[in-house]
Amino acid sequence: MLTIRRALQRHTWRHGCADAAKCATKHHKVTPCPKNCNRHSRSCPPPCTSDCVGHARNCPDRREGGLVVTEVKSRAGRRVVNVPESLLDWLRTHDEEQDDDRIAAGDLWQAGGWMFTQPTGKPLDPRADHDEWKSLLEAANVRDARLHDARHTAATMLLVLNVPLRAIADVMGWSPGSASQMAGRYIHVPDAIRRGIADQVGRLLWAAEEEDSSDLTAEHRVAIRHLAEMLPPRWRERLAEVFPDDAEGGAAGVVVPA
Repeated sequence: MLTIRRALQRHTWRHGCADAAKCATKHHKVTPCPKNCNRHSRSCPPPCTSDCVGHARNCPDRREGGLVVTEVKSRAGRRVVNVPESLLDWLRTHDEEQDDDRIAAGDLWQAGGWMFTQPTGKPLDPRADHDEWKSLLEAANVRDARLHDARHTAATMLLVLNVPLRAIADVMGWSPGSASQMAGRYIHVPDAIRRGIADQVGRLLWAAEEEDSSDLTAEHRVAIRHLAEMLPPRWRERLAEVFPDDAEGGAAGVVVPA
């Protein structure tokens, strides 16, 4: 089992100097990017306005930014997660190998209880984790995706494994009050499941005529009768053809319109 206690987030830097506008002036962007700009992976930022007080990351007295250890977003996020035994064995081996880094770092080691660390014990920068994720996708010949998209994959695979929604919410760390909303956001129904549902409905409505239904219980017949009452006339006729007549008049008690 793994216990999740903390989260690591990257916060935006804030100016710590007395005059943020003056501090930011030397870092202003004054001209737009060229049409063939390849510097920005997303849309290019516009030029700065005259009253811009951004660029706090360049402030010599910047504060409250960078990597910050925070509490998880909700009580449900602070949880114990069961993992496969094979993965647990690998994590134990990783912990033993990390002991070598601890010895090599000596006094530079910063003990923080992190499972994955830099050579000095500090937590991994999420940007480095992001770069490794992208390299992994490329090596596996998988389409490009965000690291967070892996949560969508995980939730969907739990659905494929027929895990109940309540258990999926527990594994994913969703609060009970938002489980349905989060499931709609993260769980995607694969085509294979849709086909399986269609097959089940087909077996119910288009059962072979020669199929022996003599072992139907009274409860089954009542359920079929109630179902038939909600179906269009032509489906009630089909049920009358599939199931043998019984004492209640009609196939399994199904009332067929004249």
